[in-house]
Amino acid sequence: MYNSTTVHTTIVRSQIIRHYLQLKYCAESSTFLVTEMRHYKGRFVHMLCMTTRPNLPFPEYLNKQFPRVKPFKPTFSQTFISTEETIPLTISCNSKGSRPPASFQWYIGSTYITAFAVASSHIQPEDTYTVYSTLTYLVNRSSNTKEVICKVTNIADLIGTQVRRQLDVRYAPDITVNSPNYTQNDAIRTVTCNPSGNPHSYTYHKWQHKSKYGELIREFNGIKTLMLPDAPEELRYQDSGQYICIASNGIKDNNNKFEQTGYGYVIVQALPVFTTDTIDRVKQFGEIGKAVEVYVYVYSVPQFTIDSWTSDGKPITHHSAKYESSSTPTIVKDKIHGKEVQLDGYNVTLTIHDLQAEDFTNYTVTLKSRFADVKYTIMLKSASVPETPNNFSRIASSFTSITVQWDPNFGGGYKQTFYIQYKVQGLLEWTTESAGEEDINEPKRRRTYELIELQEGKVYELRMFAENTAMKTSNVTDVLIVSTESSGKQCALLMLV
Repeated sequence: MYNSTTVHTTIVRSQIIRHYLQLKYCAESSTFLVTEMRHYKGRFVHMLCMTTRPNLPFPEYLNKQFPRVKPFKPTFSQTFISTEETIPLTISCNSKGSRPPASFQWYIGSTYITAFAVASSHIQPEDTYTVYSTLTYLVNRSSNTKEVICKVTNIADLIGTQVRRQLDVRYAPDITVNSPNYTQNDAIRTVTCNPSGNPHSYTYHKWQHKSKYGELIREFNGIKTLMLPDAPEELRYQDSGQYICIASNGIKDNNNKFEQTGYGYVIVQALPVFTTDTIDRVKQFGEIGKAVEVYVYVYSVPQFTIDSWTSDGKPITHHSAKYESSSTPTIVKDKIHGKEVQLDGYNVTLTIHDLQAEDFTNYTVTLKSRFADVKYTIMLKSASVPETPNNFSRIASSFTSITVQWDPNFGGGYKQTFYIQYKVQGLLEWTTESAGEEDINEPKRRRTYELIELQEGKVYELRMFAENTAMKTSNVTDVLIVSTESSGKQCALLMLV
């Protein structure tokens, strides 16, 4: 069957070939004008060439019509489209066979991103165009698995044709930690690390267990699901705290880091615990005629329901003229898996007014909870003056210094400060120098102190005493006679007077 459109197109294409050299020459030496014209039976490119060669008296015109040709379906320059979140995506697309040159449209999903592409074209011998476009675009993880679409259109195909391919965006993982709450009755306690990245292959680094205030308690080998070590029921509260998972999948984040971190907080509900800063205060002190606060520090999740006090086993009337009890939130210190850390706890206090001799006895507090009742007993003793330090003696001397040592004694129930007094023998005025402190519950240990910037070759008198925070002062020690060394002569005279 005769196809007029096919024949007409064939004729025009043969004319294009026949006049190709003439058109080329015309383009090089003439004013070259291209216009578009619609035709009832087709669409054409109308090319008008006006020759202005000097040897022609009038311009010569070459008027040709070329059919408009749809672009072929575009193709991507690569089989797989993949990039990292921190690296711009670069991909090229090309289409052949269009006249006039096709134009590009780019999409990721439904997002129009053509402004981030650069296009170019190249004319082929048959006077059709191969067009190219290169897209450079910074994607993020939200673009992963979306389709990259390259679309081409021209006047011959306004709807256009396109190619699409799924985008693979590799990114460092976000990490969440599944950290359930437990009770002291739960023998099995686990914490699970849940990284979410691309690719889905992860390296797990060491787990960290920290207190609420960031103190490192312990570490565990890297694994997705951490099973907490078994512990006696009364110690399982120590598993409370922040658990930190660190994992990586080989992809850097926006801060150029491979390792990513996730946090979860475990709470183990258990019976109340008297913390280590209470155990160190089993003896507390007061003074006759004054008020005193007898107190304990407690860690309790959930909070204890009732606190009650007894004196030598006898109930105390709370909120009376003699006694007042209270409980206030505070930061306490406790040893958690061998590490001393800070915890949110309570100060449970009994205030005793107008102390009398019979008030210096044992006081017991009872805390009730849904797990069990717990008790703690405090010995209230009468505060007194600190005792005189023992064994005050010289251990070394030089041209301008003297080093001494001593053994602290009872501080009278308060924190005490040690003072050394010295003077050149024969002078009247003593110089007093602070030589350190000892807290009320600090273990006793021998102490040393160096007096410096003394005069060379002088005989010094030394003595010391202690003073506690109740402003009570011990007696002074016996006086030491000690000489600093002199040039050419090394002697140290030690004399007890």
